[in-house]
Amino acid sequence: MYRKVMLQCFFAKATDYWIVQRETPHAREQLVSGGTNDSLGGSSSADSVSRLRSRPSQSVAHALTASLKNAMKEDEGRYRQLGEPNHVSEISPWLRKSTFHQHLAGLDSELIATSHPPPKSDEDDQRLYELIWSVERVLQKAYELVPNLLHVDARVLNTFQAGTTSQDPFQLLQNKSSFQNYLAVFQSLLCYYVRVFEGHFGKEMFVTTDSQVNALTLALGVSEKLVELRSTEPEEVTGDAEEEDTRSEPESQEQIDQLELELDHHVFNFCVALIQHKLKRAYDSAVMSFLAARSTLVSREDKTITFRPEA
Repeated sequence: MYRKVMLQCFFAKATDYWIVQRETPHAREQLVSGGTNDSLGGSSSADSVSRLRSRPSQSVAHALTASLKNAMKEDEGRYRQLGEPNHVSEISPWLRKSTFHQHLAGLDSELIATSHPPPKSDEDDQRLYELIWSVERVLQKAYELVPNLLHVDARVLNTFQAGTTSQDPFQLLQNKSSFQNYLAVFQSLLCYYVRVFEGHFGKEMFVTTDSQVNALTLALGVSEKLVELRSTEPEEVTGDAEEEDTRSEPESQEQIDQLELELDHHVFNFCVALIQHKLKRAYDSAVMSFLAARSTLVSREDKTITFRPEA
């Protein structure tokens, strides 16, 4: 009734220990014979052992495979949604400060993963595709103004604390590719806002302001007009109508250029409205909510969620 065992624990102050049993031929035989007695419910141990010895490897392999499949199903259902951490050690100092895990608790992992990526082509989502190109035009024009900033304005632009002025002026990025990286992040932010605003999660993830909603509504309306105009193919013409058709092509391009300028104006106003949002709580901000969603890493295989390191 007594035997020596090895005990294992994760933490020095843990109160729960469990047995780590080294596998031996004698222990394996006991495991096989014991499991068979339970399953046969009343047959003798000698008969059980004799039956299993004829094909012991198949029985053990079948039992282990079944247990593994059950465990995988339980884990898949358990981690499909982001829940509270099981232990305090799972919360890094960065998560404890940002509370990303609390903001996203209860959301489906697949919805989180698809909430912010921008469309790769106009076939994915034509409206968002027009918006992300507008974002690139707006930010590119703003970035071109940086070299001409007055020194005092460049210092104010690089200030992030109230009541102070930074001594380091805002300058062009040393690495040219960094601008494209920042641009991609802002494009993802706009896609996240639109999707959540239109009910992607089925719940409110942040607080919207009137200025944000007005600018976004106007921008979406213009983007739909652009999609419709770009999808209109010129009709085939012959004879005398050919000259008339060639004149209509520049007019169509002129309409597209005007709509792009109008769309850029509304996108610019939307960006300003995001910056001017006065907050009572951190996650009233769409920017903060987006950062929480973008910090997640969702496994494509088992749909589990982890977070990017703070670096």
